[in-house]
Amino acid sequence: MPRTVFIFGVFDGVHDGHRFFITEAQKLGEPVIISVTRDEVSFDLKGRKPKHSLQERIHTLEELFPKTTVIPGDATTGSWEGLRNHYPAIIALGYDQTDLKDALETAHETLGFPFQLVTIPDHRGDELHSRLLNK
Repeated sequence: MPRTVFIFGVFDGVHDGHRFFITEAQKLGEPVIISVTRDEVSFDLKGRKPKHSLQERIHTLEELFPKTTVIPGDATTGSWEGLRNHYPAIIALGYDQTDLKDALETAHETLGFPFQLVTIPDHRGDELHSRLLNK
């Protein structure tokens, strides 16, 4: 039985840390669904819009990770539409996605299906963190 893995991210300029995160998520099961954060949600979460458009970011991920399914993220934070459409067995989180982890732990019961949260460790600490690279 397939173990669908779901991941979230902005992926604005894919770097080695992103590659590591996605590759480690692929080891957890398949298919892997990558939910790419929409511009307006990224602004709400990070206080800025991504440098690359949503379509550019999706296209880049599709080229780099052809065995994954890349989808636009939810239009509204906390609606969890992507999760409700794919019912993942595992949600893989980056080491720095603590707010997302807290939100998912809170929403776990209301989502109506079981899933496991797995945190992928950092690749090389904050050296490759996108907030540092996108300055």
